[in-house]
Amino acid sequence: MNTDILQLHWEEMKGDLKQWWGKLTDNDLSFIDGRVNKLVECLQERYSWTKEQATQEVNRCLNELHRNFNPSQEGEEEPLFEDEQEYKYDPTTSDSDDEEDLQSHF
Repeated sequence: MNTDILQLHWEEMKGDLKQWWGKLTDNDLSFIDGRVNKLVECLQERYSWTKEQATQEVNRCLNELHRNFNPSQEGEEEPLFEDEQEYKYDPTTSDSDDEEDLQSHF
């Protein structure tokens, strides 16, 4: 599963993410730094969501933002990735080598 869309478009998307989720701070965005798993963690903390809720919201947001970044030329939605219809973050495949701790962030 391709989870690097946020990393690839981080500079363009971080302002949109802050608008989408108004409780995210500039410090949160620095902490997230394009990592989907950290976005999920911050949303859990800021909105008191479960991991599943935060994951669903991230998937919904990234799919919407992807459509804004890549509008179809013929009015039809293009798949986010060649082999998938839409983006779907799977928290079970998140980066385990990412040692930055959410608790130290807040």
